[in-house]
Amino acid sequence: MNQIKEVTSGSGWGSQNAFVSHFGIGKFRSIDSIIVYWPSGTISKLNNIPANQIIQISECPAGSSLQEINKDLQTEFVLHQNIPNPFNPTTRISYNLPAADFVLLKVYDILGNEVAVLVSENQNAGSYSVDFNFNNLNSSVLSSGIYFYKLTAGSLTQTKSMMVLK
Repeated sequence: MNQIKEVTSGSGWGSQNAFVSHFGIGKFRSIDSIIVYWPSGTISKLNNIPANQIIQISECPAGSSLQEINKDLQTEFVLHQNIPNPFNPTTRISYNLPAADFVLLKVYDILGNEVAVLVSENQNAGSYSVDFNFNNLNSSVLSSGIYFYKLTAGSLTQTKSMMVLK
């Protein structure tokens, strides 16, 4: 699977020309390549970048340099807010796992009734995302409103709300 992300940045008055970008790569463990087009016209290509780390890329006279700031970045247990929110009919739910565990990601209505099971499997530590399509549910009684999604991994649990607009 290929994923392309274009990131642009400009400098403003008084800026330090620093730019930070996060590349969510889902369950993949490495990035094939990062290509940087510098304002000077220099093109830098970095290959086989491991996931779950913070790196700093700088332009220098010899091309570019790659500095590993934290090679083994520890992932926290985090359930992110769904994007977009509100949504109709599809949204993406992302989360981070600090360790391998059995993971459950479920959707509930406002009364606490289970609406969907999005994930029910063992997963390794890392970052994940799941697309939720409200129209794929086999119920004609579901309507616009607030729903909850709950992530459980071992003894860890987080819940967030989301809104469906039909």
